Amino acid sequence: MTNGLKDKQNWWVACMFLMATTLSGCSPKTEREPSPSQAPVSTRHALPKFTPVPGTGNAINGATLFTVALPDLGSTLRIRTVTIPPQEVDLPISSEMLLEVRSGDLITVTEGRQNERQPGDMWLAIKGSRVRMKALHELAVVRLIDLVSTTE
Repeated sequence: MTNGLKDKQNWWVACMFLMATTLSGCSPKTEREPSPSQAPVSTRHALPKFTPVPGTGNAINGATLFTVALPDLGSTLRIRTVTIPPQEVDLPISSEMLLEVRSGDLITVTEGRQNERQPGDMWLAIKGSRVRMKALHELAVVRLIDLVSTTE
């Protein structure tokens, strides 16, 4: 083979290699930064502000996490979280409410029945009742979900 023919073959091999790498996505281009509209959305939320829960003598602190009006039902859905100290406290129930232990262990007394509750436990409380609670250790966190009538 002559040098001219060998140079042509090397040139074609180089061209084929370049085309193959370009078509396979291995181009030498550098990736650009995503535009602000493509950037991931931050999911961080501000820390909720805890304030004393009315009717508890400042023994229970709570924060509202979510509230939405439901005009077709004449109600508002509330999702709150409260902290329960390691002493007996009464939580007044102003509307039918679902309670869930989020962290910590506690003892509850409702209608004379005592129950030991752990994270993940859920129960219903009836409007007008009082739930007596006590954290078994330093603190317990309880989620309260209720539907408050806006027509009464």
